[in-house]
Amino acid sequence: MKKLTLNDLVADALTHLKELGYTEGTVTHYKGWWNGFIRFVAEHGNGNAFSTEMVERFLEQRGVSTQEEHRLTSHQRHIRLAMRVLQEFALHGCVNRRRHVAALTPFADHWKGIMDDYVKACTEGRRTPLRCLHHRVLMLRHFFHFLDTRGVRELDQIDGESLAAFIAKQTHLRPRTVSSHVSHLRSFFRHLCMKGLVAASLVDEVPKIRIYRDNRIPTVWSSQDVKSLLAAVDRSSAVGKRDYAILILAAKLGLRAGDIRSLQLDQLNWDRSSLHLTQQKTGFALDLPMPPEVGEALIDYLRHGRPNAEYREVFLREHAPHQPLSDRNAFYETVTKYRRRAGIKLPRESRKGLHALRHSLASRMLEAKVPIDTIAGTLGHASPDTTRSYLRIDIESLRSVAIDPTEVYDDDAI
Repeated sequence: MKKLTLNDLVADALTHLKELGYTEGTVTHYKGWWNGFIRFVAEHGNGNAFSTEMVERFLEQRGVSTQEEHRLTSHQRHIRLAMRVLQEFALHGCVNRRRHVAALTPFADHWKGIMDDYVKACTEGRRTPLRCLHHRVLMLRHFFHFLDTRGVRELDQIDGESLAAFIAKQTHLRPRTVSSHVSHLRSFFRHLCMKGLVAASLVDEVPKIRIYRDNRIPTVWSSQDVKSLLAAVDRSSAVGKRDYAILILAAKLGLRAGDIRSLQLDQLNWDRSSLHLTQQKTGFALDLPMPPEVGEALIDYLRHGRPNAEYREVFLREHAPHQPLSDRNAFYETVTKYRRRAGIKLPRESRKGLHALRHSLASRMLEAKVPIDTIAGTLGHASPDTTRSYLRIDIESLRSVAIDPTEVYDDDAI
């Protein structure tokens, strides 16, 4: 992309956002913040050129860079997002559609037939889970939009350089997320290769992202944080009864979001005080005891909160039509709602969704010296090796065997 003045860059970026379907109000807000950035650059003697350094100084002046995440005002978060968008456009000449915009934007005509065939193959032939397919389609919307901005309209125009450039454009994402995008992209090109639409060599040119299994310590909430989260739910309302039952299933039994969404009435065994289900992720059966507090929460919801509907799923939408919860619902908004209501403050790098409750349960079990095989059975891990990764979060046990430096060195021997 040719080097532009900052004024020209902002003008082109605003035009680009309009082409992507951003609302007039959003474009107006971005224009105001970017014009403020232009004035800032002019006042601090950097002429009329864009630079990442000036973006950082601009954000620092407004307290965005120096404040902790939870202390940022809504206005500061919007400024930060606006500057990220401008920086992305300056670096790559285009902007990834934000999730809600991408989901509503149809594929261009020259890509639609290819995508329809791929979705059909995933749905009918490979039986790809709906949630996974949703992520694949969303990623491919970004990919095809990226190709369009480079003037690529045909499959035979795609080359290794285009693939590498697209992946390089994802550097603002977590490595594990980028790795998922690469996996989705490789799946798509394997499909095209099987159909004879691209050469097999193109599949090998999809960049490889190496993610080490133990490169991240699982996020753990304290026992008090978990208690505060559950206590923040207003159980007098129907939606509160439902949300409380969902959260306690994750906090006390470690169920994944997908298994909570798909939990059936027939899988609740009241005579044995247990629940039996087949895990969506692994396909393995899981038989868990139902602690009294979990059973009471479920009974309260089923009797006084659940809409009267013909569906067998335990959890339903609170508003009509009273259908099962969306396959894309990971309960992140639910956890966030009550976490904020409880005033729980977590480190910026901490995971804040439902899965963090699952990790926290494993940590509490480790602290209680529960055998690793028992923890694996409770969490429904396909292999105990997966569960062993949770050993990294048993900090208290590590402290108990830590070596005292005074025991290592003998003053008389030095």
